[in-house]
Amino acid sequence: MQKVLSVLAGCGLAMLAGCILVYDAGEYEDAIGDTGGGGRGGAGGAGGIGGEGGVAPCLVEWCHTGEAETTCSEVTCPTFSSRRIPLANNQDTRAIGVGSAAGGEQIFVAGQYTGNMTLGDTTIPGELGKSDAFVAAFGPAPSFMATRGLAIGSALGGSPAIGYTPRIAHAVAFGAANTVIVGGRYREDDPFMMVEENHNAFLRSVTPDLKSISWTATFGGGGVDEVVAVAASPQWAYALASIAPSPGDNPSEVVLPCGSSQLIQPKQHHMALFQYDSSGACQWVVRPTGGLHTPTALVASSNNDIYVAGTYFGKFEGLGKVVPEITEGTAMFVMKVGVDGKVAWVNTYHALMSNATPTALAVSGSDLFVTGSVRGSLDFGDKVRIADQESPFLLVLDSAGAKPRSVVMPGAFAEGVGLAATSAGEVIMTGTFFPTLDFDPDREGVEMDEQNKMSAFLAKFDAQAKLQTFDLIGTQEAPKRSWLPLASNGARVYLAGGWSTHLRFEDTSVMPLELDVLLAHVQP
Repeated sequence: MQKVLSVLAGCGLAMLAGCILVYDAGEYEDAIGDTGGGGRGGAGGAGGIGGEGGVAPCLVEWCHTGEAETTCSEVTCPTFSSRRIPLANNQDTRAIGVGSAAGGEQIFVAGQYTGNMTLGDTTIPGELGKSDAFVAAFGPAPSFMATRGLAIGSALGGSPAIGYTPRIAHAVAFGAANTVIVGGRYREDDPFMMVEENHNAFLRSVTPDLKSISWTATFGGGGVDEVVAVAASPQWAYALASIAPSPGDNPSEVVLPCGSSQLIQPKQHHMALFQYDSSGACQWVVRPTGGLHTPTALVASSNNDIYVAGTYFGKFEGLGKVVPEITEGTAMFVMKVGVDGKVAWVNTYHALMSNATPTALAVSGSDLFVTGSVRGSLDFGDKVRIADQESPFLLVLDSAGAKPRSVVMPGAFAEGVGLAATSAGEVIMTGTFFPTLDFDPDREGVEMDEQNKMSAFLAKFDAQAKLQTFDLIGTQEAPKRSWLPLASNGARVYLAGGWSTHLRFEDTSVMPLELDVLLAHVQP
């Protein structure tokens, strides 16, 4: 594989457009970028980016070059409108949700903040040196006017505070009778008691104006228990929880919603999926047992099908399905649960000397999309995919867990981070890599090498897992875990997260402070 230096060493992101090198008709030339997301593909020309007279396979559009690179079918690069709210103290935006409330479309983001945080007409106070969970509401694009922020664990109205800081919000969704559902974890014990910290899970429903709390649920035991993902349909709210045992050699009991409890053996780690109605009453719980289960992603379809993904080691029992026991390494699982809490199917993906971790799910019609990272040789059902180092993947399944379609983009310390599907059946993926990524492995000369810095990308796929467009949206970041979550509402896709330097599509008149709070509308 011939390597292409896509960004010259030392090239700052503010000058990204002048530093991209583009493969064009067999030569590499400097190309000028813009913030519009690139042009449309043409009908295919002679060689190079244009293909070979329309005979060769369609070529991926390189959106970050700003050139109208031709393909053998018309493909539109995404365009962006965005807003960055500069905030000190590295505000950590981890989740985004979108919905249509009475006042129109609203976007909600959630995460963790330190110190005071001013959004819209509210300043969220914080304890000195302590991190707390937040949720914030914004109006529609392109202005993304901040309407209100809330320390989601604080007391509000007649609702008491949830435990103590530190708190963190991992997930947010809109639905369940037009409310905002936020999940995460909090410190359960009083810091002044001078005991070992015990972290429990919380789930809180608030009104779209963030001025009133509808209901709150908390649960846990002696270990680190947390809600890692939430989802919502018009009628129901769903919470995916990670349940860990207390430190030590003895089993620990975890008190869970729906009047249930679970005894967890040492060195085990369980997951639990809950359904709540709009009043906060728990309807059912799904709990596999017998091993180390790590849930990572959750999505609910418009017809109340629920999909869960994660990894496991050991047994995966208690679901009414035969699931293979894993005795070496870990396996990735994807499963479907009906609105009645019954498990419809469980797919597992495992091979010795390989590892796959899902990070996000999306659903459109009858198609389920899964992204994450994979390393080694792994059969996704359609083909054995090979990645020497951690690399992003996309797996597409139908609603029965069948008809797999997959793709892997070989890279280094790379993963898919966010995922959103549109009503038209397209899917948008965000991800990061450090420092290399081969986003089109069937085509020579397109491996990126970002010179020992972490970079962010946005890619568009069709329902067959075929890459249509690729956009290098950020670089020059110190290597670390970064969140660039996505959410969709019909044909509209939104991106959130934090990036300490300008992303390619941002207005450079706003200078980043740290991670800040960032929102963008992605027009596929």
